[in-house]
Amino acid sequence: MQTIMSLVNLRPTVIRGNASEIMAVAGAAGKTKGVDSTAEPTHALEHAKQLAKDLGCIVAISGATDLVSFDSCTAVPSSPKILCNDICKAMQDVTKGRLAN
Repeated sequence: MQTIMSLVNLRPTVIRGNASEIMAVAGAAGKTKGVDSTAEPTHALEHAKQLAKDLGCIVAISGATDLVSFDSCTAVPSSPKILCNDICKAMQDVTKGRLAN
């Protein structure tokens, strides 16, 4: 956990993880089973929103349904063809444009 917190202190543009990982980064309890999360992405959504707000970054929760949060926006892919990575990339582009202005 110390390693992830030192990385978070570097103010990343994107944080991506499963629900349990996002909850752990946010300081909440989350259970994992090996590399898999036992929590659904929706269980970590409020934590992701708070992380995104506090750190000014994009927070993506991967799972059966991917969720991506930035600022006051939460994106839910409308199709399985739209991947969490694609949404993160698009939101990064928006962020870069916002910072350039």
